[in-house]
Amino acid sequence: MRARQLMREAWRSAISSKVSSLLVALVVGATCFIALTTVGRNAANEAALLAEFEGVGARQITVINSSEQDYINPATLATVAHLRGVQQAAALGRTTDVTNGAIPGTPATPLWPVYGEIADVAPLVAGRAPGPGEAIIGVSALDRLRFAAPSGFVQSQAGAQYPVVGMFQATAPFEDLNEGILIRAEDDTRLTQLRVVVGEMENVRATQSAIVSVLAPQDASKMQLRSGRDLVEQAFTLGGLTAQFGRATFLLILGVGALFVSSVVLSDVLVRRRDLGRRRALGCSRASLVALVVARNVAAGIVGAAIGCLIALGLGARSGVLPPVSFVVAVAVLALITCILASLPPAVFAAHRDPVRVLRTP
Repeated sequence: MRARQLMREAWRSAISSKVSSLLVALVVGATCFIALTTVGRNAANEAALLAEFEGVGARQITVINSSEQDYINPATLATVAHLRGVQQAAALGRTTDVTNGAIPGTPATPLWPVYGEIADVAPLVAGRAPGPGEAIIGVSALDRLRFAAPSGFVQSQAGAQYPVVGMFQATAPFEDLNEGILIRAEDDTRLTQLRVVVGEMENVRATQSAIVSVLAPQDASKMQLRSGRDLVEQAFTLGGLTAQFGRATFLLILGVGALFVSSVVLSDVLVRRRDLGRRRALGCSRASLVALVVARNVAAGIVGAAIGCLIALGLGARSGVLPPVSFVVAVAVLALITCILASLPPAVFAAHRDPVRVLRTP
């Protein structure tokens, strides 16, 4: 039997056997739907997690000096900035709380002295760069301090005043600075925080060790070292466990689906034994009969897989969690392969029955 003739006969047979075809389509569709709404959700979350960890924030190293030793200084900052793999480095001084000097009662807002080029950390979006004793305000702090425009002045609790001459919007991973105000750090400003952005994730660990060697603190217990790499490794460990559970769940779903498909096909070939026996008696080969039974169920499975995937994607779009396209295609293909494998035993059983005995059976 030629392929085109086989597909035509399979389609006709699927339409004529509405109940069994509907059941096969329902089982395959349910398999795809359950897989996409359970394992697929995990795959979507994992993809989102990977995308987030590829961001700049995961490649940031932060050093906080809580000791009296000034190991974060212009010299060590320059050395760290020239380390291999370092994309960006900035040093901040001790935080001071300030308020809007013209409007009493505004909330206290952090002010950070920044050593080096402020524009590298916080690009200006309005006004001009600050000079000595001048400040620029973050986009979020502008509303918080009730500034109508980036002009005016802020005042510390000690009475120090800083004219505001511009507004900035910090880039990743320095977005937290948008909540405060920045001034230029003087040469004698005590720097308490070092932030480093590494170019590649695989270089974070080595760069972290190099930074510690450059800073060489006398009391390492008073140096806080934070790295996105640690969080990434923990997340990947958890993600690996989740992936193993997802694979096991997916295999279980496919196994249950295969059992149902096999039961439906076996029932169908028993019900249609006279029709299949007649085909054998008229010269249809065993291989053609097996192919016909399998193709008929695959045709129903394709319809079911398409419907199941579309419904799952529709629900995923509403919830905002869509699995990757490659995962959706893989689920549909594996569901159809499972349908083929589950249809083979009943099809082989039907093809090897004696057609004469089948036709004599009332």
